Amino acid sequence: MDLDKFVSESLAEITTGIRDVNAKLKIGKNGEELPNTFFLKPGGKTELGTGIVFDVAVTTRKDGNGKASAKVKLAVFEGELGGGAGTTNEQVSRIKFTVYVGQWVG
Repeated sequence: MDLDKFVSESLAEITTGIRDVNAKLKIGKNGEELPNTFFLKPGGKTELGTGIVFDVAVTTRKDGNGKASAKVKLAVFEGELGGGAGTTNEQVSRIKFTVYVGQWVG
């Protein structure tokens, strides 16, 4: 999966998940409307509990044909078995970043 798609889909699903759970918990036992229970706080300082932290591994693979490609691997490493003659070199780098949350979500 490409990094941009992973970040985009993750942020959309986090936002939707928070809003969905608040909607499910909106009505109390006596039918009264309750305030939201869960929020995503604005900010981007993880030490203050704000922002969304991503920590991903990026794998660069070069096969015996001299072709190189980079792919984001999200906590899953894949292997291939086969009888083909060739070599594959892989290098894994980690990228860690925090996405700043611009407004309250919830």
